[in-house]
Amino acid sequence: MLTTPSHPATLGHTKGGCSVTSTTRPTMTKTEARVSFETNLEDVRHLFSFHTTLGGPGPGKKDPNLDVLTRSAFVMTTAFWEAYCEDVVIEVVKRLASDLKSPDQLPNGLKSHIAKTIAKDQHDHAPWKLAGNEWRQVVRDDIANVTKSEDRRLGGPSSTPVIDFFREMLGIKNISEAWRWSKNSPVDSRRRLDDYIQVRNLIAHRGSLSKTLRKKRAEDYADLVERLVERTDVRVIRQVDEVLKPSGT
Repeated sequence: MLTTPSHPATLGHTKGGCSVTSTTRPTMTKTEARVSFETNLEDVRHLFSFHTTLGGPGPGKKDPNLDVLTRSAFVMTTAFWEAYCEDVVIEVVKRLASDLKSPDQLPNGLKSHIAKTIAKDQHDHAPWKLAGNEWRQVVRDDIANVTKSEDRRLGGPSSTPVIDFFREMLGIKNISEAWRWSKNSPVDSRRRLDDYIQVRNLIAHRGSLSKTLRKKRAEDYADLVERLVERTDVRVIRQVDEVLKPSGT
């Protein structure tokens, strides 16, 4: 579901094959994927609070056992970032499946994937799944598989797989172009994200690092990902508005 203002507008949809006029969803302000991410990130913030409570505020040598908190924060932050990327794409594609007038308006990468899925269907009636408004359910079924291991389309949480994922699924050429803010360019964002992902991979695959992982570094990573989600969400919302904008406006 997409978070929107509460005022109504008109929307045509079908019921029993007939056109029905109801209310459209106004321009969204924040995706449910972002809301979920922000809720999840509170768990990471709690880890930092525990670290401060147990180890004390400010710099200085800390109990090495506290390192488990910062390592856990790294792993959780990465998991929440990856989940957001998948969740927001699923959410938006479901909305497009409901609100677009024609499957021709779907992103090319998504159309190609659905075409391959239909081609693999050995049933003689498979092409009829796209007849009339049936394409909408085909899109919903297809996107529901996006996180399944045998059909997973996000190749990882680092910058290149994320860029490819948003391009294929939503038609956004380079989502990282939205990752800019004061004194931070998209290049900086991609580099920082990938560096942090490498640290996470070392933790996940080896269980520990050669030196203590400072809380400040884990906090910086969480702050970066929070900013990336914010900027990604704004760009995704703009993409939806552009795709759903009536022709001639």
